[in-house]
Amino acid sequence: MQIKHQISELGGLSKQERKLVADLRRQGLSIVDNRAVIEKLKITRSAANQILLRLEKKGWLQRVERGRYIFVDLTATNPTPIVEDALVLAMDLFSPCYLTGWTAAEHWGLTEQIFNSILVYSATYQRISENNIGGVNFVLRRVQDSDIFGTKVIWSSNHKIVIADMHRTIIDILNRPEDGGSAIQTFEICREYFQSSEADTNKLLLYADKIGNGTVFKRLGFIGEQLLPTAVEFIETCQKNISKGVSLFDPSGPKKGRIYSKWNLKINIALGDT
Repeated sequence: MQIKHQISELGGLSKQERKLVADLRRQGLSIVDNRAVIEKLKITRSAANQILLRLEKKGWLQRVERGRYIFVDLTATNPTPIVEDALVLAMDLFSPCYLTGWTAAEHWGLTEQIFNSILVYSATYQRISENNIGGVNFVLRRVQDSDIFGTKVIWSSNHKIVIADMHRTIIDILNRPEDGGSAIQTFEICREYFQSSEADTNKLLLYADKIGNGTVFKRLGFIGEQLLPTAVEFIETCQKNISKGVSLFDPSGPKKGRIYSKWNLKINIALGDT
């Protein structure tokens, strides 16, 4: 993983430091930590930490979290650091994790909207829910290890990226409509999905059941009724699994809206022509 940085701020390297940086780059590492330096130079942890701190001070590495660094791109002149492969960085920083929501919807072509953040569901504790690293904003959601399912592996810069498949993407944004960008955007992503040849109502039901949130079935059934009215069995299965009480279609939206009693759902967004 490389970061753009102002070359004029770079400090000179000793012959040994220059060789180390070159060797680490050749390994294709996206994250550099003391283990990489220890393995390369056969030195103590303390000595490896000192080398990393010195390379950071000279502007050849940038720290992304304690003890972990990314390379500076020496060909750029932009004074503002910019992560060039945010997906790889997400995998290295937040694993076990997967990309979902608007990030996955963008990847699968379910939305043409451009988002400025990478959405990551991570099974590791994250102190904050948003983290800006090298000019890229990562939005983080904590999940359990058992919640990481329905994913695909894609490749970026020869690194493995774990991303929600199309069906899991839909279930995740129905579980948290804001993770589709907004509740209205979530509806539009679902519309695109149901128009796709990849749409699979059985997979949706399977994933929704595994999530175990009756409100997901409410939103899924309501949207299915609007966009896929002939899928009677699918709609009936959704209705059998809805939870009690009235839920908001958009949890972050206004409290006012029409209550659709069939789905125990308050439609508190303007959907327009469905």
